[in-house]
Amino acid sequence: MKAYMHLNTFDGRAQFSTWLTRIAINSSLMILRTKRAHPETSMEIRDGDTWQSWEIVDQMKNAEELYAAHERLERLRQTISRLQPSLRNVLEIHQSNDSSLKEVSEFAGISVAATKSRLSRAKKTLRKLLS
Repeated sequence: MKAYMHLNTFDGRAQFSTWLTRIAINSSLMILRTKRAHPETSMEIRDGDTWQSWEIVDQMKNAEELYAAHERLERLRQTISRLQPSLRNVLEIHQSNDSSLKEVSEFAGISVAATKSRLSRAKKTLRKLLS
């Protein structure tokens, strides 16, 4: 069909049979490429005369795990809100921007040493409150 549709592109530099063969080869290669790009696998395994089907494990967390993660996150948020404002600000800047200590100190308007100290105290306080 492709040879018929592109018959007007045949320019006679090669034999007609060569041109036709090349079209067949290129069409076959395209079919193989599309099959390779979308491989198919059977979902059943044949063991002798019996068929066995695969059990595909659901990768999603179950509702209980999702709820527990949500509860931990909510508890962490509440605990962070109970921190002193100076400690909470440094911790939130550090976590939200994922910044270096120098960048946090410049943003908070305090020294690097004070930033490091406040961040350390905030983490220590959080550990104590969460345990």
